[in-house]
Amino acid sequence: MVTTSNNIPPKVGMAMGTIMSAPRPEDVKTGMRANTVVAVVIKHGRILRKLASKVAWCASAMLFIRCLEKLSIDTGTLNHWALEFTVTQQPQGVVVLEEAPGTHIPDDDPSGIWRSLSTSAAGQVGSVEISVDITHSWIGDLRVSLHSADGTEVMLHNETGRDADDIVTTYTASTTPLLANLSGESISGAWKLHISDHAGQDIGKLNNWKLLIYPAS
Repeated sequence: MVTTSNNIPPKVGMAMGTIMSAPRPEDVKTGMRANTVVAVVIKHGRILRKLASKVAWCASAMLFIRCLEKLSIDTGTLNHWALEFTVTQQPQGVVVLEEAPGTHIPDDDPSGIWRSLSTSAAGQVGSVEISVDITHSWIGDLRVSLHSADGTEVMLHNETGRDADDIVTTYTASTTPLLANLSGESISGAWKLHISDHAGQDIGKLNNWKLLIYPAS
């Protein structure tokens, strides 16, 4: 049999990290020879294993020695933890307002017509685009203006174009720089379009208008 250096049974000896001696010749049955060294070393709370063995055979049996490890278990205490996060408002999509009223424009009447489109979208204006489709036989008679939800007026068309027909176009900050003045204003509210005719004879109507409001990032 195999014994430890202090006569503790092998499995107990290994668990305690003791050094196991090689079996003496008189401990091995006749016909068997073995030279087995098993060392178990404990370091920093971890068990390291070093195993070197030579196994000899006899006619009827095989000697096999297995080294078992016992891992130490480290414990600890969570003293503190914290979670920090920042909530940022995701930019909303473009606000699209549109109608096709087919409303006639009174001839030679500065009061003209008012159309209104409303939104409850939150946030501030980044930029605005407005498209109009107006049928008229003398566009030089017309004035067209946009009024923001905050009440700012932007003139889009001011009696230009003389006897040209119809206004079918899109106004942006590039074509109409005054639209840039709406940046930073509130999106929410009523956006209004005013169209008036300032000369007699030629008449027209508002077929469609569309407003795109891009929120500030």
